[in-house]
Amino acid sequence: MPVRTLPLSSSDPEPLFRRPKAPSCEEAVSEIIRKIKEKGDAALVEYAKKFDGQKEGYKIRVPKDNIEKSARKVPKEVLEALRFAAKNIEEVSRKTKPNDRKVLAKFANITQKFVALASVGIYAPGGRA
Repeated sequence: MPVRTLPLSSSDPEPLFRRPKAPSCEEAVSEIIRKIKEKGDAALVEYAKKFDGQKEGYKIRVPKDNIEKSARKVPKEVLEALRFAAKNIEEVSRKTKPNDRKVLAKFANITQKFVALASVGIYAPGGRA
């Protein structure tokens, strides 16, 4: 990757903060997002095979019994540390949760409501980690 050199004597520092665009990267990411929106989990499985080397029949959702079996293998001290961290994270989240608010405008009443998510999906690449 070529190193850019810029004169520091310039009175306009803006060029120092400009980042070069990576159009091929942006296009690839946009295409991945588009496919996932269009095809959902099927696209996620497709990308797990492509990028992580997952085999045919790969499932995104880990069965609960697999999670429980794996959890039993975790050392007691690690589980205690994770529970302690989770409790602290939950407490901080509750105390810093923004309040719901209403905005009354001339032609609209808008309510902004903050709710917890029941579940989320996480992509953690593991093919060559």
